[in-house]
Amino acid sequence: MVVWPCLQLLGCMSLCSFVCLFVGHHLTVRFTPSVYKFICGHECDLSDLQLQDPTLYRCLQEVEKCSTQEELNAFNLTFTIENNRFGSIETIELEPNGAQKEVTLSNRKEYIKKVIQFHLIDSVKNQLVEMKVGVNHLIPHEYMKAFTATEFEVIVCGLPEINLDNLMERTKYKEYSASSQVVVWLWEILMEASQ
Repeated sequence: MVVWPCLQLLGCMSLCSFVCLFVGHHLTVRFTPSVYKFICGHECDLSDLQLQDPTLYRCLQEVEKCSTQEELNAFNLTFTIENNRFGSIETIELEPNGAQKEVTLSNRKEYIKKVIQFHLIDSVKNQLVEMKVGVNHLIPHEYMKAFTATEFEVIVCGLPEINLDNLMERTKYKEYSASSQVVVWLWEILMEASQ
């Protein structure tokens, strides 16, 4: 495998970034859950695709809902995917001879899994591998599996801070007002919890 200098730089940057964690600094950059899952060694699922490509997510949900082969045939799917690569559309086979393999009721879960894998991981695999190598210099891979993606994100980025004053100022109420007792209680609880 050819490793481009920019990919090596990414690995170095991820190592430096994660060294910062050990001295108490959090990163201000947040990645999608699929990045954290890859680094922790967990598989992505359909819900992970929802953040990155809501349209594809809804299409795959429809494929999942098909109850007959006729419904599925309306999608005219094979084990391929069209990929926009710098303005040029290319057809990628999700497995060898994927263009000849029709998606059926019995193999649609496999198809959905392969589409998710391509979109979230394989299309940026070189970059993800370099990030993972950087992390694994500090935390061995076998220990990473102990973390969920969410736990690792909190370790990397810290907990998000929510400006409650700003939220209170911009909240629009339906059937309630800022002076409604239940709303007053809500803001009191949130203010206490944030301290």
